[in-house]
Amino acid sequence: MFSAEQPLRIMPLGASNTQGMAVDPQSPGGYRGPLQAMLAAGGVPFDFVGSLRGGAIADPDHEGHGGMTIDWYAQALDPTTGRTRVEALLDANPADVVLLLVGTNDVNGGDSAETMIAEMVQLLRLIDDHPADPAVFVMKLQPLGPQLPVSPLRAETGNEVIERYNTMLGTLVGYTGSDARVVDMLATSDDLSPDGIHLNAAGYLRAAAAWDQAIDEWLVGGGAGQPGDFWMS
Repeated sequence: MFSAEQPLRIMPLGASNTQGMAVDPQSPGGYRGPLQAMLAAGGVPFDFVGSLRGGAIADPDHEGHGGMTIDWYAQALDPTTGRTRVEALLDANPADVVLLLVGTNDVNGGDSAETMIAEMVQLLRLIDDHPADPAVFVMKLQPLGPQLPVSPLRAETGNEVIERYNTMLGTLVGYTGSDARVVDMLATSDDLSPDGIHLNAAGYLRAAAAWDQAIDEWLVGGGAGQPGDFWMS
C-alpha cells in the first residue's frame, strides 16, 4: 500500500510531549525520534507531516503545540465558516495516520474526566469527517508526578482524573462512530521527567514502541479494518 514514492504520512498531534520536552537529550524530538528509528528498522516508508519542525531527527515535522489542550484543536478559526484548527492542520498537511497524545494540560487546568472525554469525542469526529480520512491512534495519558498540586477546581487529584479518563477512553470507539484506535504505553511514574509532567527518555521509548506496534498491526491488517484497542505487550 505504501512505498518510497508514496510513504505513510504520519501526523504527530498533541502538546509538549509530542513536541518533545525531555530533560534527557537522549530522546530528541520526544517519542518521534525513537519511533522513526523503529519504523525504519521495520521497513515502513514514512513521512512525518505538520506545520512545526523540532528535534535533531531525520524528519522533524509535527503538530506538537506545547501547552495546548484537547478543545484547542477543535476551536473554530473562522466564525463564518466554522472551520476548526484541526481541520486546517489536515488541510495543510493531509495525513494517513494521526498519532494523538493530548490531555495532560486539560488535567492540570482543572478539567474533569467527563469534560475531557466530551471534548475528545468532538475532536475525533472532526478528524474522522475530514476528507483526508486518516486512521487515528489515541494514546492513553501517562500519570503525573506526586509533587503536582491538586487543582482547586475539583476534589479529585490529577491522577484520579487520568485514571478515569483512560478508562473511559478505552470505550470511546464504541460510541463516537470514529475509526479511532486506543493505544496504551503503560507508563508509570518511572517514565516521567523531574517536572512530573513530561516523559523522560524511557517514557518516550515506551510511547514510541506502543505507536510502532499499533501502526504495524494496522498495516498488517491492510491499513484499514475495524476499530479496536492496541496494547503494548
